[in-house]
Amino acid sequence: MNILIASTTFEDEPEAYQYLEDAGFSYVNATRDIRKSWTSIDFIENLKDKDGIIIGGEYEITGEVLKAGNNLKVVSLNCNGYNNIDISAATDQGVVVCNTPGINNTTVADFIWGQILSLVRQIVKADKGIRAGQWVTEGVEKSHGITGKTLGIIGMGSIGQEVVRRARGFDMNILYNVRNRKVALEETLGLKFASKDELFKKADILVLCCPLNEETRNLINQDVLKKMKPISYLVNSMRGGIVNEDDLFQALQEGWIAGAALDVYQEEPLYQSKFFKLDNVVLTPHMAGLVDSSIKAAAVGAARNLIKVLKGEKGASILNPQVLK
Repeated sequence: MNILIASTTFEDEPEAYQYLEDAGFSYVNATRDIRKSWTSIDFIENLKDKDGIIIGGEYEITGEVLKAGNNLKVVSLNCNGYNNIDISAATDQGVVVCNTPGINNTTVADFIWGQILSLVRQIVKADKGIRAGQWVTEGVEKSHGITGKTLGIIGMGSIGQEVVRRARGFDMNILYNVRNRKVALEETLGLKFASKDELFKKADILVLCCPLNEETRNLINQDVLKKMKPISYLVNSMRGGIVNEDDLFQALQEGWIAGAALDVYQEEPLYQSKFFKLDNVVLTPHMAGLVDSSIKAAAVGAARNLIKVLKGEKGASILNPQVLK
């Protein structure tokens, strides 16, 4: 079996490579330095005649790309998210798509709380100020507190639940909204179900913990942002497409909300942005899940998934199992 490895977070994990070698697979390792000079055509050319690919969010796997992989049998993601893969096209072409769910739930929840604290307590702004010779940066001395405030969460999967567990230490009032209400969790975690409209109006801190799909694309838009409190904050570490960035920029610039923390964007990587002009937004480079233990677990999981699919074994985390029927 011949494998293409095109993932930044896979390439530094020798244990993951060992799984491929022990399985007798050969591989082409397209490291970050190699991929810097690649065009989309180069990527497609390197995919030809490969039995499988290990990838994160670095490339869009469209129907056109899948057709170019004339021998492709499996796309193995070393991450949970799969918005960069056309699952329907993969299914039509008989290509199995795997991911590694549950690897970094606590890691992402920890990071989200880092975003909340950095943003609400204006830690980043204060750091920039003191480096610029300002002992007291304007506005920092009046930062908002967190304890006892209302936390609103859209989505209540494994990451959302971990965010809530950490919020309980701050004695927060926790509102949540999901498509299918989770009554059992309400008593266990101290949640209150709310309509989206109520949640947007009442939340002091709004955290997105939902996937990107047709229902959530541009969920946070001008209408929603105008419903939020002027002293409220938005936090997004899920997917950039959930937030309409033009509307958010206007909201931050005109003071509809107090601030935002973003780890994901509509276009990545983010080298230029209008958000760079603002001091009420904390920006990070899609790093919420990047902790050493999680990176290693995801890389090993991706290698194992790929091997299991290509060897016809059970136990892989497959997103389109109908391909195997």
